[in-house]
Amino acid sequence: MTACTTQKSRKEMSFMEKAFTNTNARYNGYFNAKELLKASIVNLEDQHQDNYNQLLEMYKYVAADNPQAVGPDLDIAMKKVSIVVNLYRRSKWTDDCYLLLGQAQFLRQDYESAESTFRYLVGEFDPNATTTKKAGSGKGAAAQRSDAPAKLSAKEKQKLAKQRAKERKKYNRQIQANRKKANKAKAKGKSAPDKPDTKTAQAQDPKAAEQAAADAAKKAKEEARQALKEKKKGGHRPAFQDAELWLAKTLIERDNLDAAIRILTKLIENPTTFEDIRREAAAAESYAFIRRKNYERALPLLEQAIAAGNDKKERIRFTYIAGQLHQKADRHAQSVAAFEQVLKSTNDYEMAFNARLNMALGNAAASGSAVAARESLEKMLKDIKNLEYKDQIYFALAEIALESGDREEGIRNLELSLQHSRGNATQKTESYYTLAGLYFEADDFVKAKSYYDSTIMAMPGSDPRVAQVKRMVENLSDVAKYLTVIAEQDSLLKISAMSPKERAEMAARVKAERDEQRRAAALAAAEAGNAPGKLVKGQETGIRMQGDNRPSASASTSTFFAYNDREVRQGQRDFQRKWGNRALEDDWRRSARGFSAGAGLADNDAPGESEEESASTGPLAEEEIKELLGNIPITPNEIAQAELKIKEAMFKLGQQYRDRMQRLDKAATILETLNQRFPSNNFELESWYLLYLVFTDLNNPAKAKEYADKILFKYPTSTYGKVINDPAYVKELTDERRRLNQYYDQAYAAFQKGNYSFAFDQSQAAREKFGAGNPLQPKFALLSAMCTGNLQGKEAYVASLNDVMAKYPNTPEHSRAREMLRFIGGVSASLPGGAQAASSPSDGELYKVEDDDLHYVILFLDKSAPLDRARVQLSDYNTKYHDLDKLRIANMFLGQANEIPVLVLRRFKDKKEAMRYIAGAQKNAKDFIDSSEIGFSIVAISQNNYRGLIKDKRTDVYQEFFNMYYLGG
Repeated sequence: MTACTTQKSRKEMSFMEKAFTNTNARYNGYFNAKELLKASIVNLEDQHQDNYNQLLEMYKYVAADNPQAVGPDLDIAMKKVSIVVNLYRRSKWTDDCYLLLGQAQFLRQDYESAESTFRYLVGEFDPNATTTKKAGSGKGAAAQRSDAPAKLSAKEKQKLAKQRAKERKKYNRQIQANRKKANKAKAKGKSAPDKPDTKTAQAQDPKAAEQAAADAAKKAKEEARQALKEKKKGGHRPAFQDAELWLAKTLIERDNLDAAIRILTKLIENPTTFEDIRREAAAAESYAFIRRKNYERALPLLEQAIAAGNDKKERIRFTYIAGQLHQKADRHAQSVAAFEQVLKSTNDYEMAFNARLNMALGNAAASGSAVAARESLEKMLKDIKNLEYKDQIYFALAEIALESGDREEGIRNLELSLQHSRGNATQKTESYYTLAGLYFEADDFVKAKSYYDSTIMAMPGSDPRVAQVKRMVENLSDVAKYLTVIAEQDSLLKISAMSPKERAEMAARVKAERDEQRRAAALAAAEAGNAPGKLVKGQETGIRMQGDNRPSASASTSTFFAYNDREVRQGQRDFQRKWGNRALEDDWRRSARGFSAGAGLADNDAPGESEEESASTGPLAEEEIKELLGNIPITPNEIAQAELKIKEAMFKLGQQYRDRMQRLDKAATILETLNQRFPSNNFELESWYLLYLVFTDLNNPAKAKEYADKILFKYPTSTYGKVINDPAYVKELTDERRRLNQYYDQAYAAFQKGNYSFAFDQSQAAREKFGAGNPLQPKFALLSAMCTGNLQGKEAYVASLNDVMAKYPNTPEHSRAREMLRFIGGVSASLPGGAQAASSPSDGELYKVEDDDLHYVILFLDKSAPLDRARVQLSDYNTKYHDLDKLRIANMFLGQANEIPVLVLRRFKDKKEAMRYIAGAQKNAKDFIDSSEIGFSIVAISQNNYRGLIKDKRTDVYQEFFNMYYLGG
């Protein structure tokens, strides 16, 4: 065989090896992984329910609420591409594998890992770099990171070793051949021809330089088109531009919008960018500006993506969003045109229906007349195809009414929207939210609080308004409570002033109103096709089972009468009034039992109406009157107690208006009403000082001086009087408070170090040093009791805690002392060291907030729970949803008698990661531990707090800390 034939044979062999490597890389792992990725995107999109009352999400797979649902498939995909990278590192599909790995991490919403993968891909596989790095080279390569390739089996490792040895030999042979070739060329004196100095030529001729640049751009664009053409034919193109695009998408989700926009702008403006990447980059940049609420910058980019789009569904969705953006800018003609285009193109009835709704609203806004829009919407109400969309139509009618200034009509339509809701949680959320806002604006804070409560129950956790609604609920909770107390006690006092006859008449009216409301509700339910006891799709019964199989209140209470004890008792009384005490037997209606079923009725058993009417209009029993009207205060002491409740509620309401809601006008009104209605009340001094501050803030010096003078005249030696007389006294008070706090911290630090005698002496001396009325005296008393427990034992500890409870009622220390007594009830082993652990987590004394530290997830199981079975179920869940996270499970026992089985999951980078795991467990509860068989609660805990829990052993104390600082209460 000649040397030429041998060289040709080697080249053919090299080509065959490359073909083999590339084919295996593409079809053995990458192809299947890509199919899993596509299916995951479809599943996530199906999971998301669009809210047409809000700006639609551009990417449904990003907005999905439960990404862990596709976690198992994505884990498999990530394993497959990791194996491909390890086995066929030098294939041309290596960059695609890294791209898919990053996309899988993105879909799992693990954006930090996704960013790391895409940055590696962009850095290692840049085709424009002067020296392109080989795949997998470099110490920081993703292929060598723990989050990229999966662990290989022994067989796979052996195969990989053989493959690498083969590649090394081939590479060495190639090096030797190149060296020989170079030596031969050198011996013959060959040299490469000189290249013309194009830069010098172009510098001398500007036109030539311009032409050269144009030619280069044209050539680059042609190469990009050719690469795309090859891709469509089944060829391969570099994943570099895709990586840049997905890196930008990841940065958007991580709120690094500026960096994302820079990358996307470069992709759009670069002439070598593939057309499909340019289109997606325009859409992604529009998405970034939408996230920034810069809708004017977003719209042209979105329209660019629509114009270049070849995916019909995506184009229709983007067109709908463009219509919404025009709507936000009050460009009604353009918005109507966009929605009309959607209507012509879509075969999705829900989207078409909402496009019609928006067209009606847009036409009304454009013409300035709501008549045509109302007529169009009322016509839609009559269309039987829109039966399940009535809630949305009524909501649109409410929007038109509110836009026209007709608040009552708007509220009526919003209530109708809720009445006709058929499981559309997004629409229900909007109706509740709008009603809550309307009542809040009208200062009807009780109804506002009620509707905000309903909003938060219907609103998905991914809604960006969740935090704002929770804040409103929190701010309004006490306000609504105090307003309700005032209204209830005032009503009871008015009723107490009535004569017995007037009370009976009022009770009868209340009963008649309630009966009428029940009939109306039953009729409305029947008309809506939802008779009592019958459930429509999306409606829940009034009892929902929690993880521990206990019933909890549901968002919508059941209409079944037997679930309501009051209804059952009322029914029994009505029956007895009409029929008397009848035995449970056949023919119980008959007065004479001798008649057979076919013998007819006695005369007095004829089905007339007079007995029914007499039963319903007869006098009410005293028990019924009390039940209908409430606990009416009758005695002077009961009346005084009712008035005290009103005084306290009015004062605290004034505080809430000023401090929480910044409603100074309402604070002034309620506090002045308090003092006018109840002169010399027990909140007089505090309310006067509060009024002094309120009128000072309202810039009303005359009224502020009026209350300052009252305080100085009647309470000159009070703290408030001293503050008004001497503004420097405030600084003195502040310094005194600082000294007091430092003194307490010093005493408590000694207690923590085990120096109980010193801490006890400090606590006892605080009364003399700072006065018995100092604000921290309850804390000193509790600390003293805890020291006593450690110094003198259980009996003295119990006595000291009881003393704290007796001296400081209605304080946090009273509650803590009670809890400590409960904990040590029959466990003498908790002392002398146990008192230290009794400090309350609410003050951060035992547990600390450590959001950024390492975290564990812990499951506190019921005492009788089968620990082994729970561990197996937890392991199965982790294998399915967290296979690549390499979570370790340990078990232990906690509780004062080591009676509580516990499962510990290690470990998570921080609080956010641990809470993400818990959220996934709740969303995928069917695959988690079976709560019907095993009762448990699940918490996240930092590493340091975990050590504290092991020492303290009390799971309920940490549960309280977790509820407060991780769940917000």
